[in-house]
Amino acid sequence: MVTWTGEAFNRSISGIRESGDMIIFDYMALQNGSPLWVKVEVAGSDALNISWEPPSAAYPVMLAYSESGIFGIPVDGYTYSPGETIAGGGTVLYFGDEASFFAHSGLLNSSTYYYSVWSWKDGGWTSAMLGNETTEALPVTSFPWNEGFEDGMADWRQSFSIGSYMWRTATAGDYGLPSAAYEGESLAYFHAPDYNQRITDLVSPPLSLSEPDGYIMDFRHFQAEWSGDRDRIQVLAKPLASEDWVELASYDNNTPLWLLRRVFIPFSENVQIAFRGISNYGYGIGIDDITVYAAPSGNEGLSNVSSVVLDAATKTSLGISWQVPEGTKVMVVAKKDKMISSLPELGTPYLASSEYGAGDSLTD
Repeated sequence: MVTWTGEAFNRSISGIRESGDMIIFDYMALQNGSPLWVKVEVAGSDALNISWEPPSAAYPVMLAYSESGIFGIPVDGYTYSPGETIAGGGTVLYFGDEASFFAHSGLLNSSTYYYSVWSWKDGGWTSAMLGNETTEALPVTSFPWNEGFEDGMADWRQSFSIGSYMWRTATAGDYGLPSAAYEGESLAYFHAPDYNQRITDLVSPPLSLSEPDGYIMDFRHFQAEWSGDRDRIQVLAKPLASEDWVELASYDNNTPLWLLRRVFIPFSENVQIAFRGISNYGYGIGIDDITVYAAPSGNEGLSNVSSVVLDAATKTSLGISWQVPEGTKVMVVAKKDKMISSLPELGTPYLASSEYGAGDSLTD
C-alpha cells in the first residue's frame, strides 16, 4: 500500500469488489512477510490453477486447500509436507520457495475449493492470504437439453462487467414481478435496484454441439419496466476455443409476462451460452424453461424481423409493415387484448388469413 502522502505502508488490501452499493475488500492489518496476493482460476471441470506473489524477502510459502473454507492455524516451529493436514482444517499442497504457481487437478465438477497461502518466516507462520473458485460443470452431451433452475445454478457461472449484482434463483421476482416461475418453482432472476447501470453474465455449462445445421434455443423471458425504465438482456455464445462472445439476440422491450423467445445457435462445436443482464432500474430480468435442441435439417437460421410499423388504422382494420432479409418468409399473428407469449411450432404449416380469427391459432 501507499499512503496519501506517497509513502510506502506495510499493509495489504486485496479482493476488492463491489456488493450492491458497498465496496468490500480484504485488509491485512499486519503485513508480516506473508505472500502479497493469491489468485485462483478455473482450468476445466476437474482442475483449478492457483498463483501467488511471494513476499519481497522470498520466504518459503505453504499452500493448502479446504473444501469447507475452514483453515486451522499452522503450528509455529513446524514445517508441513504436501499431503499433511493442518489441525482445524486444510490439507497442504505445496511448501517451498521455488514456485509461485500450482495446478490442482482431480477435483469434482461444479464444486468450490478454498485456498490459503502462508509464508514461513523466522521459524513461524505469517498471516494468510485466501482465495477460492468453482470448477466448471461437465459438458452437456445429450440433446434436447432443458434447464429450469429447479436444482439451483451450480452448473452455471457468473461474470461481472460492471458491479457485482448476481443472478440468483428465486420463486418470484422482487415486488412480485414476475409473480412466479414460468414452470416449476424456480426461475433465474437478475435485479439491480441501482440508478447506475450494472452488467452481469450468467454463463451456461459447456454444450457439446455437433449437428451440422446448428441448434435452436427456446426460453421464457420476463422483463417488466418500472415507470418507463426497463432492463435489457443480451443472448451471447462463445466457442470454448475462442475468447470472443458473439451476440445472438438482444431484447430491451417491456415484457410484463413470460414470453417465449427463440434463438438460433450457429455453431457445431463446444460452446457456452451467456445471458447478459443489463440493469436500467427496471423490475429485473427473469429467464426460465431453457431448451436447446438440434435445428431441423436444411435450416438456414432464424432471421430477425425489424422496423415493424403499425399504421393506416381504422375501426375495423390495421396496416402492418416490416423488414427482413430478402427471401425470408414471415408469419404475422394477431391477438386481441393480450400479448402473444408463444411461438409457432417448427416444421408445422399454418393457414393464414387477413381476416381476424380466420387463420390457424397458436397454443396461447
